[in-house]
Amino acid sequence: MEEPSTSELKLSDDVMAEIKDMCITEYCKSKIGLIAQINKLFPTEQSLTQLDSVIVAVEGEISELDNELAYLVETNENVNELEEETLKHAQEAVVELEKSIESIKERTKSSNEIVREMTRDIKQLDIARRNLTASITTLHHLHILLTGVESLGAWVDKKDYSDIARQLPAIRNVLQFFDAYKESEQIANISKQLDKLKASLTIQLARDLKNAFQTGHQLSNRKETSRRTSSNGSSNND
Repeated sequence: MEEPSTSELKLSDDVMAEIKDMCITEYCKSKIGLIAQINKLFPTEQSLTQLDSVIVAVEGEISELDNELAYLVETNENVNELEEETLKHAQEAVVELEKSIESIKERTKSSNEIVREMTRDIKQLDIARRNLTASITTLHHLHILLTGVESLGAWVDKKDYSDIARQLPAIRNVLQFFDAYKESEQIANISKQLDKLKASLTIQLARDLKNAFQTGHQLSNRKETSRRTSSNGSSNND
């Protein structure tokens, strides 16, 4: 940012002394240009956080400069044209400084709005990420449930009771994950299918146990009959 060029003015020693006496504060130094002073005050974007306090201080100095300029004009009725031009330049510099500060303040507001928008977008992305993770987890559990119910049906048909005993508790645990989705038609159908398989398994298991018991009893009777027959045969031979 370049400083506005002004024609070089030669002032009397008295005027220069008065101006030098006025420009002794942190924000008004006669040897430092306007733009250089602004860059020094705000070297980084982070330093803009101090803008409000700097504005208050500068406005206070501007008020003091205005008062001193008015005093100089009032107490020096014989100020020549060159000195009046110098005072005019000083006032213009003050106005330019105010404009520059307002411009910086506006850019700061714009930067704050951008930060707020970015923060809002990041929060929305985080919510979307959590929703996506939950959806993937639900789909994974649904796949496990469907595969488990299908396998359970095949095991019931094959009377593979060892696999049924090992996997049925896991299938029931996964089904509990979908308690919140009981109103869903797909989950309701899977739950009904699982209930039918459990009912069928109960009937089939009871029948198989009954058959096994009867078969075992018949084998026991056959062994007892065979033993008695053998014993009777031995007695007759004697």
